[in-house]
Amino acid sequence: MHENLAFLSRIGCPDKSLLWVEDVVSTGDAGFGYVTRLIPNGFVPFYKLVRERELSEVSKCNFALDYLRALHNVNKQGLLLFAADGEANCYVHAQTGHLLIDECERTTILGSTLYP
Repeated sequence: MHENLAFLSRIGCPDKSLLWVEDVVSTGDAGFGYVTRLIPNGFVPFYKLVRERELSEVSKCNFALDYLRALHNVNKQGLLLFAADGEANCYVHAQTGHLLIDECERTTILGSTLYP
């Protein structure tokens, strides 16, 4: 896992809709962790937004375009995105519909057997 996180931080974030691994922090015997940017104000968990209110047509289009662009840009770099827990790690801006996908740390090279 540490090697994969280090690889992801070295290649950089392929799309602005991803909360990507920016750095890996090691503390010797205590293990390691990683750093990503914080979720900006105005973004709420996708499942919460869907339950509480309807998105406008423009917001739905922004969400769809952000999602497709993120997947395209990840795949264009030869990577496969594994975002844990699906909708629980998607955040949507309540007014604009723009998307952020969190927990991208399991992203790996296409064809890799690292994650089944």
